[in-house]
Amino acid sequence: MFSRYSDELLKSWAKQQNTQYDQNDVSKFFTNAPFIDVEHYFYFYILHHVNNSHGENTGKIIDPYRENKISSMEKDYFSTSGTHESKIKKLLELGLKIKNCTGDRNQEENLGKLLKMNLSANSTDLSQLFWEQFSEVRAAIDDSKEFWADYASDLGGTSRINILVDNFGIEFLSDIILGYYFILKKGRDTDIEIIYHVNELPIFVSDVKSGDEKLLFDILSKLTENNEEYTALLDDIRSFIGTKLIFRPDFFWNMPDNYNIVSKSEYKNTRELSAIKDIFNGSNLLIVKGDLNYRRMVGDRNYNPNKKIESRIGYIKCPVLIIRSFKSDCTLLGRKGRDFLRNKNIEQDWQSSGKYGIIQYIDNHR
Repeated sequence: MFSRYSDELLKSWAKQQNTQYDQNDVSKFFTNAPFIDVEHYFYFYILHHVNNSHGENTGKIIDPYRENKISSMEKDYFSTSGTHESKIKKLLELGLKIKNCTGDRNQEENLGKLLKMNLSANSTDLSQLFWEQFSEVRAAIDDSKEFWADYASDLGGTSRINILVDNFGIEFLSDIILGYYFILKKGRDTDIEIIYHVNELPIFVSDVKSGDEKLLFDILSKLTENNEEYTALLDDIRSFIGTKLIFRPDFFWNMPDNYNIVSKSEYKNTRELSAIKDIFNGSNLLIVKGDLNYRRMVGDRNYNPNKKIESRIGYIKCPVLIIRSFKSDCTLLGRKGRDFLRNKNIEQDWQSSGKYGIIQYIDNHR
């Protein structure tokens, strides 16, 4: 199944599974392997099946979820439900405020709103079949003010921000507007790059893959064609693509490996990981988005949520901003989440319902 891909990390992972589990008894793999390995295998299987059935003659990788991505954005933008306000329109309205903003006080307020909208957008996940989309996600930790005071208020020394992206659509738009915010905050003509790290392949239903930035702007251009302000905003954002807004695919983001693999000297794989390692070591700021990136960052375990995250991310040598709505029982809140964890009114499924999340800033600079 994996023979069509040349990536060394994938070959190493597949060999490991084949060695550990009997290829003639797949049930043992599904019942005994770590969940993160099983879910990756599952989505690789879908990709393999779809492309074997329809993609052989084109030479291109077919995205099985492309139409879902398009329809989810159209549904949100044209929603007339009294209980649902279009998140896309709210993001574009905030983008207009950011575009025309002056003064630190307004910039801090806009950043706080944008981070909260970014967190809310992370609850939108097409892989959750019966997922409730929340207009607002409650933050168990909200370091927005600390992030502004300690980092975002002065971007003078910032030349590169790396963002590990998660979902397409509303969340991807919020990520791009966040990058746009940083550009305008530092100055249009300054030397700042916002690098978005995306999947090489369409693994998982709504994850951003190579080329999805073009798809996003194509959809938005059609949706907003009758709104001159939105069109002008999108044109302004688009003018930075390739110079300050950079989208960089890599197979590494398609893998189930923990991110601390970049620090292991015994890792003998022939694939070059220095560029990936530099993301965790050489960023002025690393922004980690969503559930899967979080699980790979800390290790996919069922932790005691009272424990601190810092002990799990020592291999990251730069400031980190984590924006994630909780969708799995893999959460480390530490002291900052003490009041939240003591609240007796929290639902039992708080770690997986999507109603709660974090905007957490950690100065992991060494």
